[in-house]
Amino acid sequence: MKAKKLLSLLSAGILAVSAMPMCANAEYVMGDVNQDGVFNNLDIEIIIDFYYNEWKYTDEEFIVLKKYADANNDGYVNSEDVKLLTKMYTDYDAEAQIGDVNHDGYVDCIDATMVMVYYAALSSYNYDWYTEEEHANFKMYGNVYEDEYVDALDATMISVIYAENAIQATE
Repeated sequence: MKAKKLLSLLSAGILAVSAMPMCANAEYVMGDVNQDGVFNNLDIEIIIDFYYNEWKYTDEEFIVLKKYADANNDGYVNSEDVKLLTKMYTDYDAEAQIGDVNHDGYVDCIDATMVMVYYAALSSYNYDWYTEEEHANFKMYGNVYEDEYVDALDATMISVIYAENAIQATE
């Protein structure tokens, strides 16, 4: 049931992108792929879906997504763009709760994914992928289990919080 709601939300976002007119001189917010004027969680979900499932998008959707999601202007939407956009996204709202590592006001699957990517980077000794500020952010907001490490257990706990919030929202 909840998967259908998430799929419907994602489909609505994709339809919104394809229905938006393209204006040559229109101002836009980088990352705002559904062109609703704000860069938020829905945009990140669409960008991540595009990154993994580029083949399922129409040519028109591809053009819009590439324009709005190619944060480093290298001509591709890839993990580097997702990382840059996520960093931009975390700077929008400094008031976050434990588990909300991207500071969007929600503890959700994006936060869990960010923690897993962080954990994978540290596990492969790639400490320099993140700035000191980002390390501090993950230690402050990503250490849900409140032990010495930000790891897969924290990502799992964030997923549990997300699931509990989703269940409460449908009741």
